[in-house]
Amino acid sequence: MAPLFFHHIPKTAGTSLVEEIRQHYAPAEIFSEDGNLSLGALREMGGAKLRALGLIYGHPGEGAAAYLHDIAETVTLLREPRAHAISNYLHMLRETAAPLHKIAKELGFGDFLRTYPSHLTFQTSSLAVGIGATGTFHERVMAVLKYLSSLALVGTVERIDEFARDLAQMRRWPVPRPLPRLNTAAQSGWAIDYERAAGEYDAIERDPRFAPRVAFERAAYAHAQGVALEQRERIFLRDVAPGGRCVHCSELGEIVLGGNFGRRELVEGRDAWWTLEQQESRIHVLPKEAASLRAEIEVWHAAPADGIRFWAGGMRLDAKVEATNGGGRIAVSLTELPRGVTTPISMRVARLDTPYDPPWYPAILLSGFRLSASAFDA
Repeated sequence: MAPLFFHHIPKTAGTSLVEEIRQHYAPAEIFSEDGNLSLGALREMGGAKLRALGLIYGHPGEGAAAYLHDIAETVTLLREPRAHAISNYLHMLRETAAPLHKIAKELGFGDFLRTYPSHLTFQTSSLAVGIGATGTFHERVMAVLKYLSSLALVGTVERIDEFARDLAQMRRWPVPRPLPRLNTAAQSGWAIDYERAAGEYDAIERDPRFAPRVAFERAAYAHAQGVALEQRERIFLRDVAPGGRCVHCSELGEIVLGGNFGRRELVEGRDAWWTLEQQESRIHVLPKEAASLRAEIEVWHAAPADGIRFWAGGMRLDAKVEATNGGGRIAVSLTELPRGVTTPISMRVARLDTPYDPPWYPAILLSGFRLSASAFDA
C-alpha cells in the first residue's frame, strides 16, 4: 500500500487527526519536519525511501505536495472560511512567538484582516503553495480545485469524525472513536466575542475590496465539500456492493446493510444477517420522516446490552437494547439525522471477556429491520 500523506493546512484540526493517524505506524515509518515538509528534504530522501514509509505529514512548503502526489495517497481537511479565519486569528493571539502576534493583538480581528487580506484566503493560498501553483490568483485557485478533485480523500473539519471513519476504512484500520479536539483556540485564556468577530467577517465579505478574496476561499471550501460528498457516495456504494442488501423500504424511509454483514440467511423462517468480524457494522438509513430504527437481535459471546452502541459520525444516538441474552430487540432514535439523506450508522460492540470458542468476536444476528413512527423512549 502506498504511504499516506496528510496535507496539513494550519488550523484545520490537523493536530487531532495526526495524533490518531500516528497510532497506526511505528516511529520509523513516519516522516515530518517538526510538522512541516520542505521540497528539499523530500528530494533528498527520494521516491524509493518515501514509498517505503507509512505516513508523511505536515504543512507543505513550495511544491512539496506536488512532489508527493505520485508517491503517496494524499488526504486533507478544510474548514469553513469564517470559522478558519477566527481560529487562525486566535492562534496568533495565543502564540506570543508568532510573527504577527503583537499586531494582531493591537488591531483586533476585523482590522487585522483588512490590513492583512491574505489571511482571507489562507487555506487556498496554503494549498497553492504546496502544489507550486503559479500564474494569476484565479489560475492558482483553479489549480487548487483540480488538486482537491485528485486526492484520495477530502474532508471538512465540521465532519472530521466522518472523515476519520472513511480514512480508517480506506487504510483498513479499526474504526476510531470520536476525535478529541486538540490545540484549539479556546485554550490559553485568549478569547474574543465570537458573534462580534463573525459579524466583522461578514462585513468584510460584503466589502467590494475584499469580497473577491472571500469568494475564492469559499469556492475552494465548497469544492472540497462537493468532492467529499462524491467520495462518501463512492464509499457507500462500495460498502453495500454487491446487491445493495436493502432490508427495509417504506414511506418512512429505507434501510441498507453495509460492510461487516454476511449474506442473507434464513433463520427460524425469517431473513437474518450475521456480523462477520470484530469491527463496526454499518447500517445505512434514509429517513424520510421522524422515525426510529428497530430490529430483532441476538447476541453471542458475552456482549452486554449496554455495550452495543450506535453512532452517526461523531454523534452517539439514543438507543435501547432489550434482553440480548438469547434474543431481544433494539430501537435506535433517528430524530437527530437529516431527512432525505442517506446516513451511515455504526453499530459498535464491546465484549465482557474473550470467548473461548470460535468465532472469536461478539457475534450479532439481526433480523426484522424496520422503521417505526412510534415514539422512542430511551
